[in-house]
Amino acid sequence: MTGSRQLTALFSLLLAGTSCEGPAGGPTCAPFDPAKYQASGTPSFRADIQPLLAVSCALSTACHGVDRGAGPQHKPFLGPKVGVAPDAPMLSAIRSDLLGPAERAPRLARVHPGRPGESFLLHKLEGRQSCPGVECPQGCGTRMPMVGDPLSPAEITTIRDWILQGAQDN
Repeated sequence: MTGSRQLTALFSLLLAGTSCEGPAGGPTCAPFDPAKYQASGTPSFRADIQPLLAVSCALSTACHGVDRGAGPQHKPFLGPKVGVAPDAPMLSAIRSDLLGPAERAPRLARVHPGRPGESFLLHKLEGRQSCPGVECPQGCGTRMPMVGDPLSPAEITTIRDWILQGAQDN
């Protein structure tokens, strides 16, 4: 095999390994179809979503949760340090951060109310950030949360339901 053929073969193998098809039950790149999805509940941002994100994403000072101005902060802010309960203004600010544009994927919102398939947060939580339609000029990063176990399918469903139902501040 010539040098260029070897490179082409190697490149093809590498591309085959980067498919968005996951193991059985894992994420795929099939687009989310809200017409085929039935919400399983009516989650509350304050009672269900923010506490879930705080436990899985905000408790590390290297990620999304430190007191503003007290250490490294990566948008969106998802919760204060351990032992500090977020008050109503902080909860509203957390939700507002979630509704902003995704810094890594500028064509997507972090959370697009009513449109889970257009919400970068879900792409990252499901490990779909490298699928077609998710354009990240500087790279999309890795599945979230970066530290600890991925969220369970039930937890991701809760977040999807909240987004599908308008990502309310409730």
